[in-house]
Amino acid sequence: MPTGVQLSDMVRDLRAECGHSLQVAHGVNSQETLEYYLRRSQEMIYAEADWPNLRLRDYVTLNPGQRFYSYPVKLSHDNINKMYLSNGSCPQALLYGISPQEAWDSDQGVQSWPVQKWQDRPDLVAQFEVWPMPASGGDLIADGTMRLKPLVAPSDVCTLDSTVVILRAAAEILAHQRSPDAEIKMQMANNLMRSLRSQQSSQRQGPWSMIGSGDSTARPGIDYIP
Repeated sequence: MPTGVQLSDMVRDLRAECGHSLQVAHGVNSQETLEYYLRRSQEMIYAEADWPNLRLRDYVTLNPGQRFYSYPVKLSHDNINKMYLSNGSCPQALLYGISPQEAWDSDQGVQSWPVQKWQDRPDLVAQFEVWPMPASGGDLIADGTMRLKPLVAPSDVCTLDSTVVILRAAAEILAHQRSPDAEIKMQMANNLMRSLRSQQSSQRQGPWSMIGSGDSTARPGIDYIP
């Protein structure tokens, strides 16, 4: 699957899919518009599906007395599936959700070990809270989905399959132009999308299932068990 394709090449291919001239001088005025459609197309595709090939784990260093932590740079903070405490050879899954009483304990400066819970803090900038505040240092393992790479500069590369991103963008542009080809491009994009998801699902190491609401280790709506 063509990942890692540069934005400049994607713009060229998008022009071709839309039937536009490939001469650079002829497309200067539409350059920013085409780049915008490609960025939005990739963002929408990223949000529509679980992408096993983008799943990774990264570390967060715990410090004594520190309550709030930034999410790992490589991970999308909206798609952290689980947090684990690195505890020797057997990582311990943290529960999701901190009660008002537990938050009050932290307000009072109570420290303990091990860390047992975590919770997103939407009132802070891309940060989460742990409980109890750690009394010693350690590491958390964040399991989640890799962030999309920037798609702004000509040399920036796509994170997802460039063909499905281009086809989806072309379908929208052609729809605005009332072109009959719009439906064809969208069908091609949807067929490729299904194929990619099927291929990636078959490569998973064992079945994944949605965690039920009764499992308090889950972050509501996004947690999966490998």
